[in-house]
Amino acid sequence: RCFRCRFSCCPSRATFLTGQYSHNNTVWTNGNTYDGRGGGYGALLPTMDNTLPVWLEKSGYHTGLIGKYVNGYGQNVAPTNIPPGWKTWFGLVDPSTYSFYNYTVNDNGMLRTYGNWTQDYQTDVLSSTAVDFINDRADSSQPFFLWLAPLAPHSGAPGNAVPEPAPRHKGFFSNLPLPQPPNFNEGNFSDKPQFIKNNLPLMDSSKLDLTTKSYRTRRESLLAVDEMVAKVINALQATGKLDNTYIIFTSDNGYFQGEHRVPTDKFLVYEESIHIPLI
Repeated sequence: RCFRCRFSCCPSRATFLTGQYSHNNTVWTNGNTYDGRGGGYGALLPTMDNTLPVWLEKSGYHTGLIGKYVNGYGQNVAPTNIPPGWKTWFGLVDPSTYSFYNYTVNDNGMLRTYGNWTQDYQTDVLSSTAVDFINDRADSSQPFFLWLAPLAPHSGAPGNAVPEPAPRHKGFFSNLPLPQPPNFNEGNFSDKPQFIKNNLPLMDSSKLDLTTKSYRTRRESLLAVDEMVAKVINALQATGKLDNTYIIFTSDNGYFQGEHRVPTDKFLVYEESIHIPLI
C-alpha cells in the first residue's frame, strides 16, 4: 500500500520540508498506519530539526508559516507548540484546519479561535495575515521565507465533501458545466485492477450531483485564493520587495471529478490524482 504515500498531502508536504523520500523521513501517510507505516505530524517529529525552515533560519532568513502545516499538527503535541526554524507562526490547529469557519490558529504560541462571521472566512484571514507579515518586513534588509498554505480549494466544513466558497463568491459558477472526458464515469472497467472493479460501481445521480457541486464550489473557493495572490503581490510591490522575491506555486494532490467513476477523491495511480503543479 505504499503507493498511497505519494498521493497524500502529508507525505508530499513532508518531502517539501525535508527534501527526503518517505522511507527516509518516515512520513508515509496522512496519519493512519498502513502495514506498520505511519504518518502525520507525529511521524515528522524525529526529523523536525533538519527541515527547510531550520536551514533557512541558519542562513539568515526570517521564516514564516501561515495556514496549514502537516496533518495532525496540534494533536500529537500541545497545540501551542511551534516547530523548529519558524520565526513567525500562524498555524491552523487540527482538526479545525478543515473548517472554513470555527477554526483555531496557533498565533506565535497563543491560541486564537475564529467564529462563523463573514470576516472569519479562513482564506481571507490567512490572506490579511500574509499581507501583515510582508508589511512588517518592509524596512528590514533580512531576507524572508513565507509558506502560505490555505485550505481552499480542499473540501471542508461546513460543506459535505465539498469546499466552502467565500460568501461573496457563492454561486459564481453555479452554471459551469462539469467536464466529461472519455474516462468520466467509465463504462468499461475490463482493463482495471480487481480492487477497483470491486469497489467502484457506476456513479448514480446522487454521486453525479455531488461531483458537479464539488467541481463548481472548488472553483468558487479558488476565487478568494486568487484574491490572496493579488494582495500578496501588491504588498510585495508596495514594500519594494517584489523584484527581489521568488514566488513558487504548488498545491495539494490532483483530484478526481468523476473520472474512472470516482466522484471526489484521490489516492489512485491515475494522472488526475498524481499530478501536482509546480510553477
